[in-house]
Amino acid sequence: MPGTNGAFWNEKFRKNRARDIRDIEFLLSDGWRVGVVWECSILGKKRAEKIRSVAEAISFWLEDEQSVLFREF
Repeated sequence: MPGTNGAFWNEKFRKNRARDIRDIEFLLSDGWRVGVVWECSILGKKRAEKIRSVAEAISFWLEDEQSVLFREF
């Protein structure tokens, strides 16, 4: 959370979460599977290794037709 203008950032984050939930629910209802890759899961030390690992997890998820419809990576 940024150190200044807390009310603005709280409202912005609240609206972003509401938008994301709405958009994910729409995609799921339209028959899509939805995967969210969090930036924090692919950054930092050993970045290339993390990216390969997440890419592999996504590949397995997509190949499994019986997998869950929504997943976060």
